[in-house]
Amino acid sequence: MSNKIITIIAIQVVVVIYLIVNNWHSVEAQLKSSNSPNKTATEEKETSMKKVKVLFIGNSYTAGNKMTDILSTLSKLQTQRKYYLETHTLAVGGATLETHWQNRNALKTIKSNDWDYIVFQGQSTIMMRRNGAELFDRYLNKFLLQINRHKTKVILFSTWPRQENNPIYSQSNITPYEMLTRIERSYYRIAKKYSTNVVYTGTPFYKINKAGINTYEGDGSHANKVGSFVTAMAFFKKFMPNTQIDCGRVNVNIGIEINQCETIKQILYPVKKVKSSN
Repeated sequence: MSNKIITIIAIQVVVVIYLIVNNWHSVEAQLKSSNSPNKTATEEKETSMKKVKVLFIGNSYTAGNKMTDILSTLSKLQTQRKYYLETHTLAVGGATLETHWQNRNALKTIKSNDWDYIVFQGQSTIMMRRNGAELFDRYLNKFLLQINRHKTKVILFSTWPRQENNPIYSQSNITPYEMLTRIERSYYRIAKKYSTNVVYTGTPFYKINKAGINTYEGDGSHANKVGSFVTAMAFFKKFMPNTQIDCGRVNVNIGIEINQCETIKQILYPVKKVKSSN
């Protein structure tokens, strides 16, 4: 056999091997693709929706039970909007805005991204202290001067009062409703001064507990999972007004009982009475 014939045969063998190997990789890729799990409806929906970036700066009242993750999940469950919330949390236990300003991490985080919203949560009893509102005001102003208000909207997180029978009431000689009113009025005045938005979580907490649903942990201060859901719903209402949530999907994805969810919805979204024309 001549060298020329041997060379031709060798080339043909190489080509056949290449085609076999290349076809195997193609088949293998198809098998991997067919065996890979399909995207969930939420994941597919997320890819088709605009992302709105929200930074929360606070303490355990914000971070407890991963409240901001609950909020993000709620935004992905809704069906009437073209955007969802991507939430980020910077929380230090017991922190005030002064704490966040002094340790500089909050300022670095603010500068690290083009946030659509930044939420500031004050320490839970700051508005009850002498000069507490002024202290919150002072450090909020320091942060606001570092934020481009044309690009980023600011929201204040008005916290809830302590649970009934909490020692703070006998020590301060006030009632839960008086604590609620004092907190909300303080946040309202500061929000008005700086033209920010404010989300009031205290009124829903107060009304929902009156309706027989406990929103507190055993310490009578921090939110339990239901309380964190109430907080997330209050923010959801601000970010996505006029958008309702299906309590069946909430039960499956977040774990809140349907009857509790329905009661919370009725309190957060009261049905407006239509005035009779007679």
